[in-house]
Amino acid sequence: MTQEFQGHSDTVTSVDINGEYVMTGSDDKTARIWNKDGKSIQTFIGHTDSVLSVALSNLGVALTGSKDGTAILWDVQTGTKLMKYTEHDGPVLTVGFTKDGWYILTGSEDNTAKV
Repeated sequence: MTQEFQGHSDTVTSVDINGEYVMTGSDDKTARIWNKDGKSIQTFIGHTDSVLSVALSNLGVALTGSKDGTAILWDVQTGTKLMKYTEHDGPVLTVGFTKDGWYILTGSEDNTAKV
């Protein structure tokens, strides 16, 4: 069985899944969280360019990386921006969490990775 997730207005650039939710990032400058049935339950708005990478933590937070050179940590339930990271000098191509969920990792076109 195939599940479809429709709602972005431009290309979907990244996906992550944590067993309960699916998260997508898009060239429409947003990220979304979906339930298993394909219903959008949260939209994250705050980047000024494409969302290139997304990551879900089991601690109730999500992380997005963008072509605008920033990474944003979000509260999954409320969609609230918790922290904006601006340490990179280029697009943030990849984001992730450590296994325990307490640290974030970012990788950028500026040839650096940061914890």
